Amino acid sequence: MMESRCFALFCACSMPTIQAFAATAAKGRSFGFSSALKNTQIQLTGDGGVQKEILFEGNGEPFLLPGAAGTRLTISYAGSLGVPNWSSEEVVSCWLKEQQGLDHLQDLFLDIGIDEAKLTNPEFFTEDFVTKELGVTAKIQCKKLVLAAKRLASTRQELPKGHVFDSNPEYSYELGSNKLIKGMEIGLSSMTPGEWALITVRSDYGYGSEGYRKANGDVIVPPFATLVFEIQLLPTEISEIEGEDDYVGLPENS
Repeated sequence: MMESRCFALFCACSMPTIQAFAATAAKGRSFGFSSALKNTQIQLTGDGGVQKEILFEGNGEPFLLPGAAGTRLTISYAGSLGVPNWSSEEVVSCWLKEQQGLDHLQDLFLDIGIDEAKLTNPEFFTEDFVTKELGVTAKIQCKKLVLAAKRLASTRQELPKGHVFDSNPEYSYELGSNKLIKGMEIGLSSMTPGEWALITVRSDYGYGSEGYRKANGDVIVPPFATLVFEIQLLPTEISEIEGEDDYVGLPENS
């Protein structure tokens, strides 16, 4: 996770759990435990912006902010590009609100049901459609809206789905340092010690309309990207585990 945008949680596992984790990792499996998969999908926000799927349940209570602020903790994680498939409501909240001066079109987008498939379909979302169905009669504004939709379709192709943009097998972080994207804070603060989970973050809870780029301009996370973080909360003292060299949740270049 980029230093300026990361988040972590304290993990204090029981010894049997730690030994089970270490044995699984020693076999070269990343976030294994197929026999213990829960596949429990949890909506963490009322609008579906952050979702969690529990792969392996932890123990104890989540370390919620602000009470747990200042705790030094360690996670293993990999962040990849997810598969966005916005509903019309999500098109409005993630995309339309980023288009200046077009808030008055929200109800029309919802009434017509302009979801991502329609928005990114150049045969559907045309200047003629925008003018006649959405009532955008100003030619410049109409062209800008159609071009913005085309740019969205293009950014979806910039990097492949599943592309891992960041990972770390052992990352130490001070809880509550505010160096995180909003969706990570929400997702990680819901986890319990020892838990493995997938946290899916919609763009308005992630890097938004700007995405994330290197200083040289190379795209790391494209605009409006849905992100998926696979996260393991690690024990606080990995050095106490037998076979510690093999105890990693994810390979560095997974």
